Amino acid sequence: RDLWSAAYPETDIWSELKQIRNGRIVLTEEDEQSAKSSMLSDLFKQQMLTEETSTLIEKLPINNFRLRFINTIFPNARYIHIYRNALEVARSIETRCNNGKWFANNKYKWDELVKIAHGNPDTEHLPDLCTSYYDKGLLEWRLSTDAAVMFLDGLSDERQHELSYSELTNNPEEAVAQSLEFIGLDMEAMVRKFCQEIIRRKTSTLDTHVLTDKEIQIGGKLLERSIGTGGKRVTVRPRRLTYID
Repeated sequence: RDLWSAAYPETDIWSELKQIRNGRIVLTEEDEQSAKSSMLSDLFKQQMLTEETSTLIEKLPINNFRLRFINTIFPNARYIHIYRNALEVARSIETRCNNGKWFANNKYKWDELVKIAHGNPDTEHLPDLCTSYYDKGLLEWRLSTDAAVMFLDGLSDERQHELSYSELTNNPEEAVAQSLEFIGLDMEAMVRKFCQEIIRRKTSTLDTHVLTDKEIQIGGKLLERSIGTGGKRVTVRPRRLTYID
């Protein structure tokens, strides 16, 4: 976040300066400025030198809304798409809110999401339905999914790789190995150890769930498929979109 906001202050929707910086969730190719982009590239290069790596892997969930913007700055970037059950995402956000995080301590972010919803006839009525943190989490899933899938559908297969959250947590070594192969990196011993000891599901699965009318309205067309069989391009909510340049 700090590297992004240092070059592009308008990407800040978290800090105490977010209003002064006119922080926004959505940025597109029209927001790209060459001087700022050069500064961002330099900051990323400095980070790579500090970490002694030749490959930058960056993850920030909010960037699902900024992929056209990112693609303009880094036209050779590649994307790893991790998708997850929509209801699990909503429940996870609800838990964070109940612990004083996410929307609970950042009304600014929710207000920005409402603006996004109001800008689309298909979603303009949905914020009024969101009476709980769970509802708000589901709407964020919906808006994020729509933005990410629209971008990814126009991207060549050579520049994107996808896997499910279940694949990552159930078989982390294989999932990470495939992702590294896509990037062009080998599986190092420390990465293998990380897969074996650290990567695991942190929340329980939702094996059975009868969708309510409200969930269907907020979740939209992709909701039922997101809790289905888990086939490729079925659950299409990127919990994280990682891009590599």
